[in-house]
Amino acid sequence: MRKVAVFFLAITLTLIGQPQQVSAADESWVTDPSIPAVYALGNCRTATELDCIESVDFAQRDQGYLKATFNSLTPAQKYTDNQGNLRNDFRSVWTVGGRSYSIYSGLETPSHMIVSDLQLRGASLRIDVAGTGPDVKIRLKIRTSWLRPMN
Repeated sequence: MRKVAVFFLAITLTLIGQPQQVSAADESWVTDPSIPAVYALGNCRTATELDCIESVDFAQRDQGYLKATFNSLTPAQKYTDNQGNLRNDFRSVWTVGGRSYSIYSGLETPSHMIVSDLQLRGASLRIDVAGTGPDVKIRLKIRTSWLRPMN
């Protein structure tokens, strides 16, 4: 019994001493909406989670939509921009029809600083989809906790 306890203690201490990889998937997409920040949004991981991408659909020629599947995240370093906003600018990768598309959706907090000299603040949602042409139409469903619903 004593050998088993020593073994488990050794394993536990070994695991505690190992550095852990932390990615955007390990934390909430929006950590503090009260500070000036721009948070990238990842995929919704639960049915009730807010501030996330619920779905990505690509328009087809027959007027229907083809649902994309969440694939992965491309994490980036957090930094503070020249207006004093915290930035967390990772991208999410979605796959449809054998092709992958990189999506950046930046949700600005209500205290986001637009122009610091004028104390001009405001929130918005900015979307960038890489890997598409001008004829590609995409429908994004995004859940937010502080922006009004819009089409």
